[in-house]
Amino acid sequence: MYRLPLLGETENWLSRYISSIEDDREIARHIVLTLLEHVIELHRCGTIPREVACKICRALREIYDKIEELYSRQDLDRYEDFHELLEKHLVDKLGIDVAGWIGLGRSRNDHVVTAHRLKLREVFRDLIIRILELRRALIDRAEQHRDKMFIAFTHGQPAQVTLFSHYLLSIEEMLQTYVNMLLQVLEKVVEKSPLGCGPAVGTTVPIDRYREARDLCFNDICINALYCTESRDYLLITGSILSSLSVELSRVVNDLIRLADPQIGIIVIPEEHCATSSIMPHKRNPATLEIARARLGRVLGEYVSLCSIIRCVGKGYYLDLQEATPHVWNMARIIMNVLEILRDIFSKIRVNDDKVRKLVSELPVTSAETVEQTCLKSGRSFREIYLETARKIREGTACLLPPEDVLALRSSIGSASLRGIDRQISDAISRLEKDYNALRRLEERIVTAVSNVFRACDEVCERLCT
Repeated sequence: MYRLPLLGETENWLSRYISSIEDDREIARHIVLTLLEHVIELHRCGTIPREVACKICRALREIYDKIEELYSRQDLDRYEDFHELLEKHLVDKLGIDVAGWIGLGRSRNDHVVTAHRLKLREVFRDLIIRILELRRALIDRAEQHRDKMFIAFTHGQPAQVTLFSHYLLSIEEMLQTYVNMLLQVLEKVVEKSPLGCGPAVGTTVPIDRYREARDLCFNDICINALYCTESRDYLLITGSILSSLSVELSRVVNDLIRLADPQIGIIVIPEEHCATSSIMPHKRNPATLEIARARLGRVLGEYVSLCSIIRCVGKGYYLDLQEATPHVWNMARIIMNVLEILRDIFSKIRVNDDKVRKLVSELPVTSAETVEQTCLKSGRSFREIYLETARKIREGTACLLPPEDVLALRSSIGSASLRGIDRQISDAISRLEKDYNALRRLEERIVTAVSNVFRACDEVCERLCT
């Protein structure tokens, strides 16, 4: 049986031990697309016959839509990775005199990082879609409840009267920051093509790397061949953003759990996200949020594992690196799942108006604004009035501003005020539309990359026929 000359007499045992064949399912289509582009480039730069290029291109086009057929092979455990399986399939189908050309001017090293970046571009798209959907739910809810009173907490204690819409928009702005980061990293880090650089220091084949990058709709190329293949900074940087996002989402989740606690009880979690106790029928446990909080903790573990693997290897390719990438896919999957949970919760969440009114009436949550207004009107110092108001609150004699007046008086940009919240909602809608446009451009690049390569493949075969 044909085998790549890489594992020697112990190849079967080592293949089973070091195999990344299952992990490669994530990038199998991208590996095929990368190899297809490589074969087209070999033909364009005049290094392989057109008939050979056409046969390989047709075989790869067929494989692209039938990845699972390759994964249904009975001898799957004999292959180190999908690259090896793919080459064996092509050799079986076309013969080594034809399929054997695919090794010219390439390495698995530059092809796997190209496939990673193509896959990562799709992961960024899927993450951004879910973030935008959650942001839309938050904005819609803010519009529906623009003037609904709420309570802001500091140090876990009721602090100031606010608006529910203001609370929702604080989460929306945080999420918009992460969309900006993802788009920046996508443009400056991920969408740089390593294709054509060979195993480590280049190739003697006259490959036009810029042309390959344009076909795959990358923004640029990674220049240094060694950097192209050994660096996993695109994984580390992505992982750092995902781990940071998981922390922020954990804070939101924890906030919802706390605010829904009957002891505070100012929000009501949708019924379908709650579970009762097996023995206490009065319980209404926020089940999906608790699981989401735990799984977001796993994201941090995945990132630590990613860093722990990459930190140990030097400049150059090591098999350690194939163990790193699955951690990024796992991080992304968890976060996308949590984003979907939060979108559904925020689209249905309710404010317990009775509890909010009770707390506002019982607690001095307008004390800060009362001190400010007294200071502005009396000409006395802020701290003097602060101490006086604190004493009256302790004595139960303080006369504080009504919450409705406080919400009407606030004037600083971004504050929770009745006259300012409409502007904040409008700004959030504008930001969201801008990011949807960026998403559409990203989707266009993903689709165009595939169509570019397929069109070039068709042109090779059509010229042969004519």
